[in-house]
Amino acid sequence: MNSAIPLRAAYADPPYLGLAEKFYGGMHPDAADYDKPETHQRLIDRLNSEYDCWAMSLNSPTLKTILAMCPDDVRVMCWTRPWAPFRPGNKGAHYAWEPVIVRGGRPMERRLHPVRDYNNTPMLLGGENKFKGAKPEGFCFWMFEVMNLEPTDTFDDIFPGSGAVTAAWLKWSQRKDPLQYGLFQQTSQSTDLVENP
Repeated sequence: MNSAIPLRAAYADPPYLGLAEKFYGGMHPDAADYDKPETHQRLIDRLNSEYDCWAMSLNSPTLKTILAMCPDDVRVMCWTRPWAPFRPGNKGAHYAWEPVIVRGGRPMERRLHPVRDYNNTPMLLGGENKFKGAKPEGFCFWMFEVMNLEPTDTFDDIFPGSGAVTAAWLKWSQRKDPLQYGLFQQTSQSTDLVENP
């Protein structure tokens, strides 16, 4: 792949399989469709046919089902959350991470690039973004780095929901210097952004 050619990239954060009606039934009349595996298969087929690279969030109990729908060249990344909600009555370990399936992206040209296959960013709490499932800025910046995107690339948020991912892309793609969420982590407050003309 020629690294100078702009990529068409996408991120999909669909209602999670088995939880769609429960969490989003009151918000969208077709939410329950995402409780069917075949709906997720159609989504993955679309990502494969329309985009050069993509990332998709899901929950860990459905990883086996969703991964079987993907091409062999995908990679499973990990978003860990340092704090996870305590649910009384939970009989097992608490769910404190989510898989992120990634396919494609621009090759890393730096031999010692700092991007890792996991990200440790706190989840958004209710006061920060009241849309259930909204992804934090640090997660988004990491995802863009994993696919090694450039500001000249096209990026589509397939399930815009809260608008947080699109807002993060607009901020990240205007940066002067790379945002590195890995060995040399920077906070978004320290980022020097290009001013809009």
